Amino acid sequence: MRYIPDSELIWPPHDKIHSVLAPLGFDSRVIQILCHIPFLKNTVIQRASPELDHGTYGINYLDSGEAEDMLEVSRPDEILLFKSCSDFGNFYVYNVSSQTMKLATPFQLYSKEQGRNEFDRLSPRPAAKVLGDLADSFTTLTLVPMRGLSGFQLSSSLPGSDTEIKRLYARNGWPKKFNGEQFEKDLAAWLERESQKGTESIARMTRVSAVEAQTGAPNTKSMRSTRSLRERLHMIRRKSTFA
Repeated sequence: MRYIPDSELIWPPHDKIHSVLAPLGFDSRVIQILCHIPFLKNTVIQRASPELDHGTYGINYLDSGEAEDMLEVSRPDEILLFKSCSDFGNFYVYNVSSQTMKLATPFQLYSKEQGRNEFDRLSPRPAAKVLGDLADSFTTLTLVPMRGLSGFQLSSSLPGSDTEIKRLYARNGWPKKFNGEQFEKDLAAWLERESQKGTESIARMTRVSAVEAQTGAPNTKSMRSTRSLRERLHMIRRKSTFA
């Protein structure tokens, strides 16, 4: 989809990961699995990290600081594959013992008692099914990835942009005969046109949900509408996941 460049990926096997995670106290089973999972390089600075689900980002376990942060909120037999960077994102929590996965809100992980009790009542699902559903969301363009002027985001999170970008994907043969090179040219041209409008440009809408737009100051109306849309999309997907 021409969303995440190869330069942003760290491919397994990760020969040094044991020396990073073992001193922190990670379970040996967790370390063994993480040896074979690709990581994103930029996961700490939200603006530079690709959004993988609404409000949800990757985790780089080769970064000892980030790994330690994840260890603080996970149980010994859990792997947090993706993390939430907002109050309506998801943690993708894989259980090593049961080989199942749950999608958790920040409250369900960070609140040790009430939140964890709520998490325990969620129905676990096969990990392959959960990740397959996420992949299908990209294939069907329920989630529309875009590498824009100010970073990476799902354009389906940005009011008014997802329809046009879906057209660009379809015009360039997505998903079966995708012409990635032409798509990148068409996307660059569209972004340039949008950036010239001066109002409600992509540069200003990028990261509105996290109040981290790089250019301009989004007005409160834009912030509310974007946040409301993202929360509705998030709740719809959570309901369908746990139905």
